[in-house]
Amino acid sequence: VVLGCHQGAIFLSKSTATRMSFYRIKEFLHRCGSYLDFGCIDYCNHLDISAEKLLQSLRRELEKKKASTTRTCHSHPPGAMIIRRETAVFVNRFHERLEGELETGRGLHIRDGNSGYERYLLDFAESRANQSSFRFS
Repeated sequence: VVLGCHQGAIFLSKSTATRMSFYRIKEFLHRCGSYLDFGCIDYCNHLDISAEKLLQSLRRELEKKKASTTRTCHSHPPGAMIIRRETAVFVNRFHERLEGELETGRGLHIRDGNSGYERYLLDFAESRANQSSFRFS
């Protein structure tokens, strides 16, 4: 699950959602042997941030106090939903991977299941309506 929306990288804002989407696209292109030339794209240089700066932004996202929300759009097969929790150790799986790649040690305390926090702020879950239909069928 991505922060913001899947088109976040095209908005060119300085938001964490946009920067994360852009970073992931840039990372994919690099793995495929393609590199972006920021010398000719002045208006989006602010998106080309280091992994360390992106981690700082992701950690700040965890500090934002927002009520839990759910969304059921774009679900295939039907019945899945996206959940945003109030608190968690990582924003999403990408955040966890990035912390691991930089060997920050963040989240090591949750591997034994004793952290008291959910693992991901953004995650997939089965919708309540779908859970009840499974229970009674």
